[in-house]
Amino acid sequence: MRFRDLPFDLLVGTIQAIRRTGPFTVTWKDYPHIIVDGNPAEIEEYLRNNHYAEGMLLAYYYEGEDFNLRTPWKLDEDEKQLELHYRGRKREDGVEVIAHMERSRYEHKEDHINEVGFSWSEGSEEMVEIFKESPFEILEDNT
Repeated sequence: MRFRDLPFDLLVGTIQAIRRTGPFTVTWKDYPHIIVDGNPAEIEEYLRNNHYAEGMLLAYYYEGEDFNLRTPWKLDEDEKQLELHYRGRKREDGVEVIAHMERSRYEHKEDHINEVGFSWSEGSEEMVEIFKESPFEILEDNT
């Protein structure tokens, strides 16, 4: 059987299962975050439809995450492409959303891996602005 002949859902499920194993799983820490109302699926749909966010199968899995999205954002001071990387998970009091800014995984692979241009504060600031203009209420701001 050739790789391209595999059913897509089976392939995605296999990759997702691999992501959730030891070396690809990261403990969700107390990152700068907001809590918003709604559910993860609604928030993911909003970010995809209104901010051109896309998912990526080959990314670290933060324990408990419900979505993992990235949006091409802007150029940094070195004219390098940045992306805003969001993650979200359901909690009893709403959906916790975290975000950081980083150099593009496609355009600047080595910088991306080495976290050149990585910023929790810049990503969190942009995330708060996005959610202020969204249909989701910010219930708590811990950025």
